[in-house]
Amino acid sequence: AAATGTWILNRRYTFRAGRTRPLHREWLQYLSLMVVGGVVNYATYAACLMNSALVRQFPVIGVAVGSVAGLLVNFLTSKYLVFRTAHPD
Repeated sequence: AAATGTWILNRRYTFRAGRTRPLHREWLQYLSLMVVGGVVNYATYAACLMNSALVRQFPVIGVAVGSVAGLLVNFLTSKYLVFRTAHPD
C-alpha cells in the first residue's frame, strides 16, 4: 500500500512529465524497483552492523545509513528507469 501510494504521488507531483507506457507496467516496474531499494537498505544496514563496533553499540546509525542508501537507489531508479521521459529523435 505504501509503495502504491508513493507511486501515485511521484507520478502526479515529482515526475509529472508525460509518459506513454501503460499504467500497470509502470506500477509493476516501480514496485519491483522499490524492492531493490529495500534490499539495498537492509544489506547496507547489515553490513554496517557486522563491520562496525560503533553501529553495534548504536544500531540507529546503521538504520540511518541503510535508509539513505535505499533512498538514493529508489530515487535514481524512479527518475531514470520508471519515470523517464521519452526523448525526441
